[in-house]
Amino acid sequence: MMATEGSSVTMPMITTSTFTIETFNIAQTKWSRWVKRLEVAFRVFNVPDELKLPYLLHFMGPEAYDTLCDKLAPDSPDDRTYNEVVQMMDQFYNPCPLEIAEIFRFQSRKQQEGETVQEYYYALQKLSINCKFGEYLKMALRNQFVYGLHSRRIQSRLLETRDLTLDRAVEISTSMEMSERDANQLHRKTNSVDAIVQKDKRRYPIPK
Repeated sequence: MMATEGSSVTMPMITTSTFTIETFNIAQTKWSRWVKRLEVAFRVFNVPDELKLPYLLHFMGPEAYDTLCDKLAPDSPDDRTYNEVVQMMDQFYNPCPLEIAEIFRFQSRKQQEGETVQEYYYALQKLSINCKFGEYLKMALRNQFVYGLHSRRIQSRLLETRDLTLDRAVEISTSMEMSERDANQLHRKTNSVDAIVQKDKRRYPIPK
């Protein structure tokens, strides 16, 4: 209770907290990541288990809710548990990828024009997630990394390196790429200076 100034009348202290989270949008985020944020909000606002399903159905948005209803028809989403709905939608939005298709995508990936060595390496790492390489992951990454390099000069250097590891391959490639970039920049600056000098010579010829 709280007393107002100059009065003996007391007023109750009211604390409010509003549960809110952005509705799920497949164009902006993955279902699994959105659910993780939702469950973090559950903990922050101390949402009891019996209210988790209603909150989920409300905040998943109209498109996801329609998809859920279509999959459950003629049953109602209210007849399922929170975990059942999450798992069902996870299977819909994140179907288990086909291993052979993922490996094909991985082995088809090459360094693109304008893509740095590090960017290319990170792209291969991402593509390898569902390939199930297991203990051969680093070997697979090393082989594809070398095979798909855009620079034949860097590629040749790696092919000549004995006992080449993945980390060493990335290190050498990054170093050589930086050296090539610096050399190209220096070459362009030199050509620019030479062009200015030649222009000045034509404008102000040296008397004989």
